[in-house]
Amino acid sequence: MDLFLKATDKAALDAALHQNRMITEDGYILFTDDYALNILGSISKIVVNDGNETFVEVSGYHANLRILTDSFTISESLLNMAIDPEPTTPVNVWF
Repeated sequence: MDLFLKATDKAALDAALHQNRMITEDGYILFTDDYALNILGSISKIVVNDGNETFVEVSGYHANLRILTDSFTISESLLNMAIDPEPTTPVNVWF
């Protein structure tokens, strides 16, 4: 299962990830066999106006979470940050 997470800011995302024991207090990712976490931070998208492309910042602070095992439980705090519907053209994808 993949979740595209969006928090209001870095502090909110860090708090949820720390609460779920996915990062340390210093913000370092704690790796396990249960999930893969990619913290993207601020992201931009391309907007085309009259043939001109410009980058526009997307609101929020972003991360991608891939759940790798059936035994891993996702907390409400992370589920509430999941973007729904998922992005059609995500900035970062898993291979």
